[in-house]
Amino acid sequence: MDEPIHAKGALFMRLLKPILLACTGSLLVTLLISGLAQGAMSSSHDHRTLPVILETAPIDIHSNNLVDVLAGLPLRMHISRAVWSGSTLTLDLNVSNTPDAVQAIYDHLHQMILFSFTQTTNVKQLFLRFVTPDDGLTSTKRLLLAADASRDDLNHADLEQIRTLKSAPSPDVEEKLHLRYTALWNKKFGSTD
Repeated sequence: MDEPIHAKGALFMRLLKPILLACTGSLLVTLLISGLAQGAMSSSHDHRTLPVILETAPIDIHSNNLVDVLAGLPLRMHISRAVWSGSTLTLDLNVSNTPDAVQAIYDHLHQMILFSFTQTTNVKQLFLRFVTPDDGLTSTKRLLLAADASRDDLNHADLEQIRTLKSAPSPDVEEKLHLRYTALWNKKFGSTD
């Protein structure tokens, strides 16, 4: 009589062990990413500089970890929309009206491209939009700049150029990123031509 109960307990433990290991592993990875992001943000003396990439192993993005992964990035802009579909990451970042808005946009553009294509294993396409409120009276967002970047279009040299950029990318890289500046961008910041 004791043997069937013992067998059931052993079976239960065999089934429970992988679940506990997976939960523990997920918790450790989350804590590691969170700790690295906090350390990278607190060690920066110049608050205008964003760490471009954290030195961690590439990760897979999925619907169930998208929020956690994005929350771990040291972004100064608020993400107003995030969608994961297949191998495509779509993000809308809110741009504040600050004197360094253009630099902040380029910093975030570079950071998100490098994150997507060097720190993940499964982001093949990045749709990135920089938006700003229309005015103080409505909650309508207006597009300033859009990028449609594909992992397949960017080679190692392009990613290295993006890593070291302080402003707009070269025309060649700009074309590969499919950057689209809107009339609102030109009105607020001047033409990019």
